[in-house]
Amino acid sequence: MASNLNQETHINSYVSSGLTALGRNAQLKGDQWFMGHIGAATMAGGFMLESQRLTERAKAQLAARLDRVIEENSSFFTPFEAKSVVSIDPLVEAIAENCKTLSNSGHGVIYGTLALRALESFLDMAVAELIDGVVATLVAATKDNPARYYGIADHAVFNAAPAESDLATAIERAYRLSCEVTLRDQSVDGQHYFFAGEKIHGITHAQALLNLTQLGYADLARQGLVNLCKQLELNEQRPEGLQEVATPTQSFNVLDDTFWGQTGADLHIIKLAYSAIELNNALGDDHIELERLSRHFALMS
Repeated sequence: MASNLNQETHINSYVSSGLTALGRNAQLKGDQWFMGHIGAATMAGGFMLESQRLTERAKAQLAARLDRVIEENSSFFTPFEAKSVVSIDPLVEAIAENCKTLSNSGHGVIYGTLALRALESFLDMAVAELIDGVVATLVAATKDNPARYYGIADHAVFNAAPAESDLATAIERAYRLSCEVTLRDQSVDGQHYFFAGEKIHGITHAQALLNLTQLGYADLARQGLVNLCKQLELNEQRPEGLQEVATPTQSFNVLDDTFWGQTGADLHIIKLAYSAIELNNALGDDHIELERLSRHFALMS
């Protein structure tokens, strides 16, 4: 698929295509919420292409990457038949369910908020089949492995410290702690833990809560803030004695001309870059230093 960044409709088509892919996930993968990353990353990339923060060269590289995602996962991007628009209330309710308890690193909130933002521009896509598909994936995201964090038998009953009441303060803390990644994802005593991956989602989850507020769902964001603060504590659970990752030999900044040519194909790179730029836009360089993500990007590249 050839990219044409001179046409705004083409840029926006990545957002609409990603929304379609998220809607198709349940049809193609049943209750496997993880493959929702295909649609989520495509929407996130589309939103970045609309940003004034990226250079034209960076946009061209990002668009080429999104074209590969679409080509390699073509079945997810089959458009839904145009029909009468339905209410998005079931989507909002599914996000609300994901805001009640921490589950799967906040993916239900992350996916759902991207879909809400996309529907602001593409409300005509809110047909029943798409909304039902997105909701099904968000429901699947509420079903978690209780022992996903090291040393915790059931994180649902983990006693976390009281949550911060201020969203901006919590987001800044989430970013600072989540940039301090020292361990690769690895197995301990026969169980795999996402020591680095969980920290990525400390950032993407925080950005989703900020975006919910921006979209007019501040009450949901306040409810989800409790889970974010709990998530940050759980992300620090780790055994002693594991080898720590080396300091990256190069610096990665998502705004650099060369960034998208340097980094790998992991879809989390797109989602993390999007979240970091959005947080930086809202809170500024003093609180959200983009180059602090270098270790994450080095691990995924």
